[in-house]
Amino acid sequence: MSELNNPRKSFVPVWRRVGVLLEIAANRFGLVVFSLALLLRLVFVVAVLSGPLETDALDYDTLGWKLSQGKGYVNSTGQPTAYRPPVYPLLLGGIYYILGHDPQWVRLVQAFIGAGICVLLYWVTRSIFDAGTAKMAGLVSCIYPPLIIYTNQILTEILFTFLMLLTVMLVINKRGSCWYVISGVAFGLALLTRPFLVVFGPFLYFWLLLKHKKKALRAMAFTTTGLLLILLPWTFRNLSKLDAFVPFANVGGLTFYNSYVVPQEGFGYNSLETVDADYFELNNEADRSRYLVRQTLRFITQQPRRVVKLTVAKLLHFVYPFDGHWYAVSFGSKYNIFWGVILGFSILGVALRFADRNQNRELVYLLFFAYIFGIMVFYGSPRFRLPLEPFLIAFAAAGIRECLANRRSAALVTVGLNLSLFLIFRVFETQLVFDYFKNRVQ
Repeated sequence: MSELNNPRKSFVPVWRRVGVLLEIAANRFGLVVFSLALLLRLVFVVAVLSGPLETDALDYDTLGWKLSQGKGYVNSTGQPTAYRPPVYPLLLGGIYYILGHDPQWVRLVQAFIGAGICVLLYWVTRSIFDAGTAKMAGLVSCIYPPLIIYTNQILTEILFTFLMLLTVMLVINKRGSCWYVISGVAFGLALLTRPFLVVFGPFLYFWLLLKHKKKALRAMAFTTTGLLLILLPWTFRNLSKLDAFVPFANVGGLTFYNSYVVPQEGFGYNSLETVDADYFELNNEADRSRYLVRQTLRFITQQPRRVVKLTVAKLLHFVYPFDGHWYAVSFGSKYNIFWGVILGFSILGVALRFADRNQNRELVYLLFFAYIFGIMVFYGSPRFRLPLEPFLIAFAAAGIRECLANRRSAALVTVGLNLSLFLIFRVFETQLVFDYFKNRVQ
């Protein structure tokens, strides 16, 4: 029996823990998944030309390049910053230091990380369902276009998705004190890649309490130790350089503000056009972030009806299926059939397997709930949902297997509906419909 699945192993030496990780890597089907995923991503990175870096990607590139030159974590003007969380720029800095300042090297490294996502999904799915479902989920994740396409972007999506999956895998397979600390480290790295995941923290500790009961405090303490090993150095650095308490990043204020005071471009864009002049008199980026948080909270209390409308809009944007025109494999349709099929079968998977008691699966349910809560507070978009899609692929695989075994009519309806929508938005001009709904929800 694997160390990961043997509940009697309360203490395993560090060298044997490494052996467990090697066991995971050496699993034959896991190697098949990794090899196929890596091949497809490398081909995509090499074959598809990327345009110049803009906005977020340009910020990350600048931070990484400055780090690689030994100038520290500074912005384009050379000033210390905590505007962006540090883990992704640190990855870029390491790549640029070793291989040179070429974003193509980052894309190649992300191809390996993306392949790791597929392997992690395979192992997480084994823990929450069964081996057959895990194999299907692993293979689907290899060929799922959104997970491949974001490999080419100099953005946090691929790394964050990997770290979020790694956190869940480590948490549900914890064995002993060291394992708790490692899972806390993974969670900390995920938080400093995209602080949005902080909404998952209370749910994670709640799950630890339910699972471990009498030993819950011990589990929480060691998990927190690993978490603090990552967060404290960054927090103390910000206290020293910025004279401000910043445990995550200062971009949160603007993101929070523009999720309620929505720019003309829509959700996901940042704009300071409506900000009062007082904001621009503040020199410290931490003070500016806190100012925007206060302004946003004032907006929420003064316009509750508008907030309700915006919350509905955020949820709709999160599941928005008409982003197919972004993908080279959309065949001219605005309907993202890949997302539509995964969403449809994942809903079936949740509905058909919800009654089955599985503590590990309950952690993923809590992750779903936390994520939905987070998008209601901030915003949702097709890009923003990507880190959750591997987990939905796991439930979609369960739904497909259940439908093929017992409910083939449900499978036919799901596939037929998605094909119909794909063809409708391929054949007919529907821009007026999109413009109408855009004006209604913003």
